[in-house]
Amino acid sequence: MTATLEKDIQTFEQILPSIMNQEGKYALIFDAKLVGVFDTYADALSAGYTRAELKPFLVKKIAGVENVANLSRDINQCPIIPLS
Repeated sequence: MTATLEKDIQTFEQILPSIMNQEGKYALIFDAKLVGVFDTYADALSAGYTRAELKPFLVKKIAGVENVANLSRDINQCPIIPLS
């Protein structure tokens, strides 16, 4: 992970308590600053590309509990399914 994204994640974690009243929306963080809060992921992503162009930025859902999915599977045990 780049240092820029690490700073953006730290910024998000620091401001999360102050934006929890907007839970379910999406925060856009760029250059370690909150750019805005958006209703949808697509809106936040679009604003991120407009603002940051090709520089790294963070879009993160505002939530009290983060849902993390860890999936693992032994690759040797996976069946091969033809793509016909």
